Amino acid sequence: DLQRLFEEVRGYAGPLNLQLQRVPISLCWREAWEMLSPQRRDRQCRLIEHIETDDAQCRLDHFRFVQVFRNLFENSLGACSDPVEITITVRQVGGQSSGDQSSNATGGDAAARLEIEVRDNGPGMSPEQRARVFEPFFTTKHKGTGLGMSIALRIVEAHLGTISVAQSGSDAISSGHSASKDETSPGATIRICLPLAPAEAIRA
Repeated sequence: DLQRLFEEVRGYAGPLNLQLQRVPISLCWREAWEMLSPQRRDRQCRLIEHIETDDAQCRLDHFRFVQVFRNLFENSLGACSDPVEITITVRQVGGQSSGDQSSNATGGDAAARLEIEVRDNGPGMSPEQRARVFEPFFTTKHKGTGLGMSIALRIVEAHLGTISVAQSGSDAISSGHSASKDETSPGATIRICLPLAPAEAIRA
């Protein structure tokens, strides 16, 4: 699909020009899931949500994070056989509770982060795939561009966040780190960490 190829190349090479606003992160993945309705048609696919915090909001570019989740979901749909199960788990890590009024120079607790894990029930990744997944143009798909995860990395890092890939029973492997020597285990887990939005933030 030439249009999709154009979008991915532009997303990788073009300026991001982030439009930040305080957004519930769930809105982004739900919109991305809905966008993939045509790909899910005639398939057995289920999205499972586990939201373990009352304040799952970040200052982010809604459009760009829809793109991040769309890329992750497309990878899972391509890797998994039916029935497909994609589980999203959201939790707050570090920092103060949302009701705490302490703040740093930017108006929020720098240590408070939102952790989002996207896990599928596919075959998982080999150590080589886990080590190279964020490299531009690396792909195991016959028709893949190899840019989806590179774009996701660029977007997440532009939001002062991190993105890594982990397997069951192993530590997360972020871009630039060596691969684990563990054997491939079923399913793949992508972990995103983002700064939580300050409680007093207003929409941009």
